[in-house]
Amino acid sequence: MILNRIDDGPGTPARGTSQDVSKTPSGYKLLAPKPHQRIAPSLSLRPMQSPDYSGQAEPRRPQTRQEWDTLKDVIRHLYLVENFTLEEVANTMLRDHSFAATKRMYKRQFKRWDWKKYNTQSVQESKETGRAIEMSQGQTTCRRPMRSKRNINIESAWAIRRCSSARVPTTSATPSTKLTCANGDDKRALQLFTSLRDLIHGTFRRDNAGWSSENLRFTGLPTTGRLLVSKMDQAIRLFESKHHKQGGIMLREAFRNLEDVMERDAIEIYQVVLLYIPFYLPGRYKDVTRAWLHHVMQMLSLKKRQNPISQLAKLLYLIHLNDAEYLGPALERLFSITADTYSQLRGTKDLSTLMAIVDLLLARGDSKTSQESALAVEKLGSLVEEAAVQFGETSETTIGIEACQVTYAARLMLSPADTKIAELCKTHVGIVVQARDRLVEVMGMTAAFIAEV
Repeated sequence: MILNRIDDGPGTPARGTSQDVSKTPSGYKLLAPKPHQRIAPSLSLRPMQSPDYSGQAEPRRPQTRQEWDTLKDVIRHLYLVENFTLEEVANTMLRDHSFAATKRMYKRQFKRWDWKKYNTQSVQESKETGRAIEMSQGQTTCRRPMRSKRNINIESAWAIRRCSSARVPTTSATPSTKLTCANGDDKRALQLFTSLRDLIHGTFRRDNAGWSSENLRFTGLPTTGRLLVSKMDQAIRLFESKHHKQGGIMLREAFRNLEDVMERDAIEIYQVVLLYIPFYLPGRYKDVTRAWLHHVMQMLSLKKRQNPISQLAKLLYLIHLNDAEYLGPALERLFSITADTYSQLRGTKDLSTLMAIVDLLLARGDSKTSQESALAVEKLGSLVEEAAVQFGETSETTIGIEACQVTYAARLMLSPADTKIAELCKTHVGIVVQARDRLVEVMGMTAAFIAEV
């Protein structure tokens, strides 16, 4: 029924009388609706009907993209610049702009605008694919805030933690590493190290006979891509000398030659492509390093998708993308894994193992003061002596190992003027001259024999 207030005094009829029944004790007049009328009760007051209404616009629910895009800058400032939570953004927009959108609606728009606040897996995938995203200007975390609010006193929680730590000493199951580089990189680093071990051990299982060959320990495992190192080095030197055009040409040539190198076996290319070049590129050339790792990752995903080297390249690229400062420690650890794994599988009296050890010493930067440097040079000398006994003092194999010994000794020792280096160079030059004379003699005898015939 419809209630109308009667202004002329509240008359109270006696029970059972024949007075106008439309008058009630409450002072309202009961008006029965007519048959053609429909009762539509209003259970809420509109803002214009509220006695406390202050003239603010009626809250509106956005219906079109244009309504969102009109307030996009305001929402962006709150969410990404001021670093408000989603709930705070919704409340602020409702209070200040009468913008009555739900959290689900906000999330859909954030996805459309490519806004990310948390360093989640989708962020890494977007960076990997080169998709442009915009993240919060404040500190990001890898986990979203807790959904349920808990009133926890920080001091009490810290005291409980200290007491529990004192009662039950705990140790981390994860070995300490230098790669504690924020959100998820510890896990990524462990995956990186596992991928390299899988690559080396997988090659050993596949070609056990070849890896166990006696001659291979004198010649070393086949490697490919040394020319790439030379080209990248020349490009950087040209950039340093302000010859940017020539440096760019050399850099593009190195990138083009990479495709031919990718056709070789993964064990032959990973050291040059994924260790040497990224490690020895100067730190100020981060863009070049990132472009190189990204290009290598894309090519390996096409040519060697099922090989661990593809995962190795992807993880290195993601580490550099997340924080370039942690690429160096990661690569140094890969040098160490290579040396340790080669020592385990091939032994220490092996050219590939000794070269990996020298690479590790050079990467660590303490080779000039390390006793391991002198030990590595001595082991190379022992390998030279074994090769001389087996193949001859002037054989190509012996001369090649001796050349490696001289080169690495010069890079590892304190000074090029070191007496040991001078002695090695003198011995090596003498053997090379002797081999040359022997070759000239053989060629002369061959020519004389042909002339007689």
